[in-house]
Amino acid sequence: MSVLRRILGVSLRDRRWNLDIKKELDINLSIVQIIQKRWLSYFGHVVRMNEERYPNMLLYCQIEGTRPRGRPKKNWIGNIQEDCSDMGLTVVEANRLARDRSRWRIAIQKLGCQCTSTTSSLPGH
Repeated sequence: MSVLRRILGVSLRDRRWNLDIKKELDINLSIVQIIQKRWLSYFGHVVRMNEERYPNMLLYCQIEGTRPRGRPKKNWIGNIQEDCSDMGLTVVEANRLARDRSRWRIAIQKLGCQCTSTTSSLPGH
């Protein structure tokens, strides 16, 4: 938000709400939506990589061993699965779609329109 305040020339002493600043700059996306778009954009980048590159190998690998008891830790592919479900896709379908860069970009841009109803119910959004 400090960057947006700097763009408008507004300081914290002016006591203006962050939502008002976002409306004035015509920014409709929340931080959650921006992060989702960036994760999915990077996912498409990794999918299109050469198979010998480490990020691509790590995307499809399985690590052996066990974790301690308790709730499983969230991992990157788990977040991608959640974001793909917001788009109405499975990870396999997203993988196929991400191979075509232009179609993947269009799909990610549409994500902002679909997610507004799900994230607007969260407090502070």
